Formats: sequence, structure tokens, C-alpha cells
Amino acid sequence: SDVYKRQVSTQSTGSSYFAMSGDIPVDQLPDKLKPPSPSEKRRYDFETWFTTDPNAKVTFIILLNLGCVAILTVAFFLCNCLHQLSGVHRILELMWMSFGKMGAGGGMGPNGYLWPTRMVLIASGFMKMIAFSMLVNFLGDAIDSRMEALFEGRSRVLEENFTLILGWSDKVLPLVEQICLANESEGGRPIVILADVLSKPDMDAFLQDNIEEWYGSTYVTRGGNPINKNDLLKAAAPNAAQIIVLSQGFDPDEADAQSCRVCLALTGGLRDNDGRSYALQGHVVVELRDIDNEPVVRLGISDDARNPDGTLMTEEDKERQVLPLVGANMIGRLMVQCSLEPGLAAVFAHILAFAGNEFYLKEWPGLVGKRFADVCFMFEDAVCLGIRYKTAHERDDGSLTYIGLNPPGTDLIEEGDKLIFIAEDDDTYSPGDLKLTSCGPPPNIEPPPKPPTKTLLIGWRRDMQDMIFEVDKWVSEGSKLAILAESPSVDDRYAELESQDCIPAEHLSNICLEMMVGNPIIRSDLVDTELSTYDAVLVLTEEREGIAGLCSDSRSMVTMLLVRDEQQRYLMEEKIQTLPVMIAEILDPRTAQLLELASADDSMVSNEFVSMALGQMAMERDIRILVEDLFCPEGNEMHIKGVHLFAQAGESLSFWEVMNRARQRVEIALGFALAVTNSDKMRDGVAEGELILNPANKSQKITWMPNDRIVVLSED
Repeated sequence: SDVYKRQVSTQSTGSSYFAMSGDIPVDQLPDKLKPPSPSEKRRYDFETWFTTDPNAKVTFIILLNLGCVAILTVAFFLCNCLHQLSGVHRILELMWMSFGKMGAGGGMGPNGYLWPTRMVLIASGFMKMIAFSMLVNFLGDAIDSRMEALFEGRSRVLEENFTLILGWSDKVLPLVEQICLANESEGGRPIVILADVLSKPDMDAFLQDNIEEWYGSTYVTRGGNPINKNDLLKAAAPNAAQIIVLSQGFDPDEADAQSCRVCLALTGGLRDNDGRSYALQGHVVVELRDIDNEPVVRLGISDDARNPDGTLMTEEDKERQVLPLVGANMIGRLMVQCSLEPGLAAVFAHILAFAGNEFYLKEWPGLVGKRFADVCFMFEDAVCLGIRYKTAHERDDGSLTYIGLNPPGTDLIEEGDKLIFIAEDDDTYSPGDLKLTSCGPPPNIEPPPKPPTKTLLIGWRRDMQDMIFEVDKWVSEGSKLAILAESPSVDDRYAELESQDCIPAEHLSNICLEMMVGNPIIRSDLVDTELSTYDAVLVLTEEREGIAGLCSDSRSMVTMLLVRDEQQRYLMEEKIQTLPVMIAEILDPRTAQLLELASADDSMVSNEFVSMALGQMAMERDIRILVEDLFCPEGNEMHIKGVHLFAQAGESLSFWEVMNRARQRVEIALGFALAVTNSDKMRDGVAEGELILNPANKSQKITWMPNDRIVVLSED
């Protein structure tokens, strides 16, 4: 029939074709929909086989050579070659001669009819060239494929006891540097990076160009999608000691969705052929952008998930298996705290970075049964902050916690409890003799109540409600928070806050919120805010898609210079008595060197802070709860207090004695910063103007001056 009806036509090859609806003559069908001719079908089948079968090239070159040998054998036979032989012997010799003419050598010389034999020899030469060129081409492709596989990192990872980083962002560089520092005491460990943003050669080149010192660590990069099961298995994800999931992309919602998908793939998608989930050897630290997505990342942990020892995971195990960190929330909290106590950013940077003193949790069986107050005075090279309880303890609000910061001194260390320290390294401290000395009580001074504050926040971001709530928690009643931004409009801001359950009249108890529209890099817009009336100015750096961190920081730099210039003028005109506190968020660490021009009281390199926190949580999973407690206004947190609360002006005390007086105030002294009193910037052998945590010589006497400050852990 000339009509090609709409139906499934099964041919001898088993292929199926679908025509357009209705009865359409074949000659009216488009060329792409006409039934294939036999030759077209053969070409299609060959193409499919040749491009999909991994052994197709080898099979093809073998068949080609065998076919050429067969053709030459018949041709030489017809030319009466080797006529002196007969039977099977002649056929075998003809085949061997033909094989020799294809390049293998050997065999008798052809002795048949002269010109027919010469024609066959010419044809064999062309056959030999074609077969040889195809062989060389296939071998070249095979070598190129192997070399490409080497450079692209297609082989599986065979490392042990390694840290796995999934994803690639501008935080990967400081994160790798922190992990290298963390592993320095162990002689270094492997770091494996799996990402699909850059190719393996590009990732290797970036790391080689930007990291000068690896401290014994090595790196392995692999190209692949972190949500793909095969790529995760290629990177040996189940064998990693720690897994860090980086947030990727500009849009926060999409970035969090991607991070959640990676966590689901890790905790629920890695299964064997029988459907049993693989037990991850390490925990997962995941970076998020929105605090509302924290519970989501744990939803993928299956009910049959197992610990490395094969036991089923309890709810507590699941809580500690996936540890989310909302970087923007942490930076916002820190900026608010620094606006009230300048210098806290340097304290947290010192503790979170692996280059100096950092957090360590360690069990000391020999201290079981001792009071916490005594333990605080038994470590010469560390400062004890609290206890990581073996069993959960109830907080005042009824919730349970495993972390006790600055617990009562009468608490006894129980078996299985770990002590929380800040120390230079995990092998640099050990208990010694009790250093508790009689130094008398601290000065009987009651700090005055905190007065209401006025804070100007410059900039806007999508989770602004979290920062507003944070300010409301820390300041006294009657305080004011003003927000200056170029966009969105005031109505849009209030609508956005209302959508996030932040209605000022209902949900804010301590602050009065004021919205202002203006360009923060235009002086007149800044002057209109009445800068002279504010106690603190917070400058947010706005991330913009496709704009490098250094360029985004430029606007913040201009804003800070303009604000500080106006404040200097107010100071000269005696409109203000002291320069207000100015806190800046920056993205690129190179900008930090320029902030001295703006005389900022504190600066937070957000990418570095988040990377340091991710690294700390990766090395010790309990750090997350610890950091969360330190940034929370309830309970104990870091403070920088005047020395007048601990010593009289001119009094000479060792740090042990300062710690003693701090304990009498139910506080833990962590370090100090001496005010600069002379040009040498030295006092009693101790540097002035520098933050010193966990002093090396706690027995050294220091003469304390009025502007000195003590870093403490306390409830207020």
C-alpha cells in the first residue's frame, strides 16, 4: 500500500516507527519520517553499535584485517599463486602469505600470473595502508581517552581517613587552608574535592596557584555531580572521615535546595544492590543560606540508617550525623554582638581559626570525680570552658543539652564526660598540679544597667528579620534600630518582614524600628540619617550575582569612609564625645587590609568566618552545639570586660589570679588585651595592644592598667 498508517510496524529487525496521525501517503511524509531503506537501516545499526559498544573499535579492526586476509587469499588463489602446492596445505600457505602482505611479514612470495599477481599486490598495499591507518587512529584515540581520563579524574578515590568536600565556591580556598592547618599535628591528611563547576585540571591549577603551604596534606580532585550516586561512590563518600557540603549558586533558595539534595543523596541514596544503605564513616557538615531549611537536611536519613559499627542509628545519632550551618545567620549574630562589644570578632576569629588556639573536647579518666572549679586550675597550657556530658542535661527552659559552658564549680566530672578547652593543639596540654592561689576577692563593683542604644544598619538582605530579632534580643528596652538601604522600598520591606513573621509592633519588645531609603555611597543620604545620634553603625556587604567579592566590598568601603569622615567632623565640632562603633562585613580578605583607612572597630570576612566554622565542625561534630550556645543571648557567651571588674588599677596579678577572681564572679577568664601605655608596647614582658587568649605563662605577674580588658565566658 502507498499509505503509511499511524501504527507500530514491527519489522524483522524489531524496530518500531511512528507516523503522523491520519492516513498520509508515503511520498508526502517528511524525509525524517519516511520508512528507512535497507541500507539506511544497516548504517543506523552500525552507527549504534560502533558508538555504544566499548569493544567496537577493537572488534572492527580485527574483523577488517581478517576480511582483508580472506579477500587476498581468494585473489592470490585465482592468480594461481603457489601452484606447486595442493590441498589444504596450499590454502594455509596462501592465508599466511596474505597475512604477511597485510604487514605481519613472512610467508612465501607470490608466483602466480605476473600482472594479475601485481594487481593483487597493489590492492594489498592499499588494504595494508587503510588497516594500518585505522589501527593507528584507534590506538591514538585509546591513548587520548586514557590521558583524558587521567586528567579528568575518572578513576575512583582510594584514599583513607580523608576529608571530602562536595561542591565549589569562593569558600573552598579558606576551607582547604583551615583543614590543612587542622591536620598539621598529624603530619597532614588527604583532602578530596568533588565538584561539577570546574574541571579537574582547573581545580588543580587553582589550588596549586593559591595555596603555598599544605602542612603535609595532599589533595585529590574529581569532576562529578555531588547528587549523583555513582559520582559519590567514585569519591568514596562512605569512607570519608568528614564530609563538607558547600552552598553553590547565587540564589539562596536554589542553593539550599541543592545542598539538601546532596544530603539526601548521602544519607538515603547510597545503597547496595540489595537496597541496604551504606554506613557513612564520618558525619556531614552542610552550609545553608536560610535558617528555616535546617530541619530539612536531616529528613533524608532513612529509618534503617546504620552507624559505622553496624548498629541502627538512634534519634541522637541522626541529630549528630548531619550538622547544618547557616553562615549568614552566624555573621549577623556576630555583627550585632560586636556592635555592643567591639573586639569580639577578633576573639572568635582567633578561636575558630586552626592557626592559633581552638576548641578541643577530650576525655580525661584521671579527672573523674573532681570538681569543675578545680579542673579549671590544673591545665597550664589550656583554658577549660565547660563539659561535654555523656548523658543529656536539662536546661532551665526544660530543653536537653550535652554541652555545659561555665557550669557550676561544684559539678563533678563523671565517667564518659569530655572537657571543653581552648588550646593550641590537642597534644599540647595535660593536667598538672592545682594552681589555685589566694588572691582575695575582686573589686566590689556592680556594672551599671545597659542604657538604650541607637544603631544604624546600612544595607538589606533577604534574611533581615533574623538580624532584627538578634538586635532585639541583645539591646535594652527603648533602643532604636534604623535601616538605610537603596532598595527595596519601605512598604516592600515591611511586607517582606511580615511574610517572615516579623511585625515590629507585635514581635519586637526592646527596639523601635525605623526604615529609611537612600544610597549609602552618597554623602547627603548618609547625613540625612543624623549620623551624630547613633551609638553604632553596621555596614552590610551586598552580594550581587556575577560580581566578585572584592568589587562588592568596594561599595562598603566607600560607605565606611564617608561615615567615618562625617563622624570625625562631628567629633571636631563637639557634637559627639567619642567616635561611635563601626562594624563592617566584607567578603574578600584583601579588603580587610584597607579597613584601617576607615578606622573600623571590627570587621568580619564572612567567607573566612564561615569556612573556619565549617572546618571546626568537620573536625569535631560537637563544635556546632558549642558555637550555637556561644552566639545565643541566653546562657553563657563571650564578653570583653574592663579590668576594673577583676583588679584595681596598678595591681599586679598573674593570669591564674585573674582566673580565680573571674571564678568568684561565676565567669571563666579566657585571655586579655593590654592597653598601649608606652612606645615600646611592652609591659612586664607582655605585648600591649594585642589580643592574647590562653596565655603561655599564666604565672607571670602583670601590672593591670585602667583601659586593659579581660575576655571572659559569662552569662552577661
